[in-house]
Amino acid sequence: MAASISHHCANTNVVGHLFKENMLPIRNRIYESDENVDVVMSRLDWKVEKVERLTNPWLNHSTVETSRPWVGKIDKSKREFRIIQTAPFFSPRIFDSNFFQLPIHGQIVNEGQKSKIVLKFELGLNSSILFISFYLFPFVTLFLYSKADGGDWRGLIFSFIIPTLWTLLLILQVNRTENSLIELFDV
Repeated sequence: MAASISHHCANTNVVGHLFKENMLPIRNRIYESDENVDVVMSRLDWKVEKVERLTNPWLNHSTVETSRPWVGKIDKSKREFRIIQTAPFFSPRIFDSNFFQLPIHGQIVNEGQKSKIVLKFELGLNSSILFISFYLFPFVTLFLYSKADGGDWRGLIFSFIIPTLWTLLLILQVNRTENSLIELFDV
């Protein structure tokens, strides 16, 4: 039986202690489910390959190779999890719109016969550094063009297009990942 989940775009200050790692936050979501906590937690057991480390920092932050769509850590006693979509080293991630490391921290809160699923989307370390670099690039370019004497300003326009395209790709991946999470929790 599919759970009835309503979507709220609220801040997730309810469980501030859950999100201890410092990465670049992207989006917070809260879902309410008509199913109890144990049923919702069991969905994670079916779809998540449990690992000690989400990604391999030596291999372009790829994940373990598995047939399951998610890789992550699940703490059943605290009802917390940290997952990321599967991205093996020898897979064409670009065709799956999996451009960036996008770990999801979550907690399932008991509310009697119902439950609340709190999710926090973040950028991984390498992706955060990449984004910061891309957003600094236009300012560096603007500074260099201001020092040049009557240079060609087409490069300045190009320097603003790159961060815009990366932002659109990030929005695409976050939306696709959110839809996958809705499927994971059987909406």
